[in-house]
Amino acid sequence: MKRKRKGFTLVELLVVIAIIALLMGILMPALARVRQIAFRMVCGSNLSGIGRAMLIYANDYDNDFPRAGFTGTAWADRVLQWAAADRATAYGNPGQATVSSSFYCLVKYAEVTPKSFVCKGEPTKKAFKASDYVTNFEDEDAWDFGPSNWSINQGPYNHCSYSYHMPYNQRFLSTASSEPGMAVAADRNPHLDWYAENSEDFKWDNNNKNADGIKFSQLGNAAAHQREGQNVLFMDNHVYFEKQSWCGVDEDNIYTHWSTLGGLTDKRQGMWPFCAAYDTSQPSGKTDSLLVNECGPDPGSSTGGTTGGGTTAPPPPPPPPPPPPPPP
Repeated sequence: MKRKRKGFTLVELLVVIAIIALLMGILMPALARVRQIAFRMVCGSNLSGIGRAMLIYANDYDNDFPRAGFTGTAWADRVLQWAAADRATAYGNPGQATVSSSFYCLVKYAEVTPKSFVCKGEPTKKAFKASDYVTNFEDEDAWDFGPSNWSINQGPYNHCSYSYHMPYNQRFLSTASSEPGMAVAADRNPHLDWYAENSEDFKWDNNNKNADGIKFSQLGNAAAHQREGQNVLFMDNHVYFEKQSWCGVDEDNIYTHWSTLGGLTDKRQGMWPFCAAYDTSQPSGKTDSLLVNECGPDPGSSTGGTTGGGTTAPPPPPPPPPPPPPPP
């Protein structure tokens, strides 16, 4: 005579479910951590490939690293015509150019794919494809990562995850003259990133934590890796995940510029750039790294806004006093 198999009781089923939930609670943070580290490694690998392409580019262009536009071109939040037929129409002469358009020189002239400029630590970024904007338009024919159209959240900001040493000044990088320890590129500058909250509270020498549990000294780190640090490409072409932003020559902060020519404290802290004042922040010395990027739209704005950043721009200067009255 066959005996009936006894099924799970409700209590036993609840116990099994509780055990599974407990295991998932233990494993999920660990899996998330593994995923973050994997993203970090891929982003670093991207920068390494970009660095090799820059050396090839420099070999073909008088030892200079990529620099869009012409002599005297100014940094702006957009190029004039990203899909123009020629360089003069794209930028004007001397005209204006974005930092991302300097990166884009590697797509045009060094066979780097647009997906190399996307770090998966930034979930809002996706690989650029010119034909997504203009039918049958080839990536190599463009001059930037698409149009700068903040209202519909398109353009370079959404296709480029990295910052680059300020190219539109007299201290642009060259393999012939720049220091080996100079920072060339890195994850996005937190002071020019809406998603890097509270960057204005950065203090290099303050290891206390803010209300979100982040050290004030870490608020100067990129947002792509939970403010734990950033991948940095150096002039000698090595890439390293730096846990602090003052990792340049003589502990220079790679995301800020010096306010004076000297002083260790000044170099570690520095003065950060503002989105509302493009082309006003410049490296202050030969070994002053200043990695910058375009800011993109304000995610808190219903229209996307114009340009913005993780910090507030300084107030405009007061108007000049009225002229004295004419003599009697």
